[in-house]
Amino acid sequence: MTDRSSLIGRDVAAIVIDGSQNALSVARSLTSLGARVYCLSEPHEPVRYSKGVTRIAEGGANAASWERFLLGPESEWLRGALLLACSDQAIEFLAKKAGDLSKKFVLEEGEPETRLLLLDKFRTYRHARDAGIPTVKFEYVRSFSDMKKASGAFQFPVVLKPIHSPDADRLGGKIVIADDEDEFLRLAPLLEKGVQAVAMEFIPGGDDQLCSYYAYLDEKGHALAEFTKRVVRRSPIHTGSVSYHVTDWNPEAAALGRRLFASLKLKGIGNVEFKRDPRDGQLKIIEVNARFTLGDPLLVRSGVDLTAITVARLTGQPTPPPADYEKGLVLWIPMEDFRTFLQLWRRKEIGWGKWLAEISRARVFPYFSWRDPAPSLRHNVGRAVFVFSSWIRLAKRALTPPALESRATRSAADRSRAP
Repeated sequence: MTDRSSLIGRDVAAIVIDGSQNALSVARSLTSLGARVYCLSEPHEPVRYSKGVTRIAEGGANAASWERFLLGPESEWLRGALLLACSDQAIEFLAKKAGDLSKKFVLEEGEPETRLLLLDKFRTYRHARDAGIPTVKFEYVRSFSDMKKASGAFQFPVVLKPIHSPDADRLGGKIVIADDEDEFLRLAPLLEKGVQAVAMEFIPGGDDQLCSYYAYLDEKGHALAEFTKRVVRRSPIHTGSVSYHVTDWNPEAAALGRRLFASLKLKGIGNVEFKRDPRDGQLKIIEVNARFTLGDPLLVRSGVDLTAITVARLTGQPTPPPADYEKGLVLWIPMEDFRTFLQLWRRKEIGWGKWLAEISRARVFPYFSWRDPAPSLRHNVGRAVFVFSSWIRLAKRALTPPALESRATRSAADRSRAP
């Protein structure tokens, strides 16, 4: 591998905010460029154990802690650092505090208003529809009456999504699928928790009908890099993160993505996900991001390093001309993909032979790197401890006599009612 440590030409510090495997990918790119890398993230995140990354003790995965540290005197020694967002929550924080933060740090390209718009799924879908991008039927829902009215216009199944991704936990997931009107209306109490949601028709077909377009756009809207990939599986099916990605070139997705980003006057990183609708053959919009995504390790390995372009742009360095990238490269998330395989296998939609042949082509992994093994070790040890702890709890429950378990349950209930 070529040594890139002098490519940015001068001393640069960068703070990676939040994220998971994408944060690690961004941090590794920064390190390879010779930057000083710091992270604000949860203590368990593997990026904190990456070679060349300094953990900021004041950090945490919430906007209040970021604001307290970045806008307080404790971060004065990092004045002038680049701030790179790796989650929706981080984008929201940087966009809302852009005025104050820009006086002390260097922010990514892109108008704060545009980045905030793309965090709002309802406004995103409405903008896409107005720009001529194919969409399914969708409605903003706030109450039972809204859901009752919307259900009459929908073709089921229907998907309920939180308008803002941080609300996913309160909704019960980033996507909740209802197969019929009764099941859909039973979701209404979730809205009483204050969750804003968008209801939309579910596009039939498997997750292998999903694809994505990425670009980095300059101030004139010219693409400094373009990339597409397709999805083979998600975990869990239909509702989870991608567990098996493959690089390709999809001119149809690229054309729609360019049209959408031009209508937004987007600058910097853009990513849009589509799914092909078998009812009319069209690619229809699923999601839009203006940040580094979980697929970033695949982009970097294939030859499209959005971090390097971002750093060059923000530090006034020349950016390399758009280059071709490796097609057919696979990013595989082993544990998650195995769970999805079992789901599909039970449904007789895939066999062991096909799955083993597919995973044998994997060359990119979310955390593993021979040059930087600690994050992968930390991630896998953490998962092993979690699984072992779960087994212990299940074993204790199985070995507890029913009478004792019943008394323990009543005792706990009594304690919870105590003043």
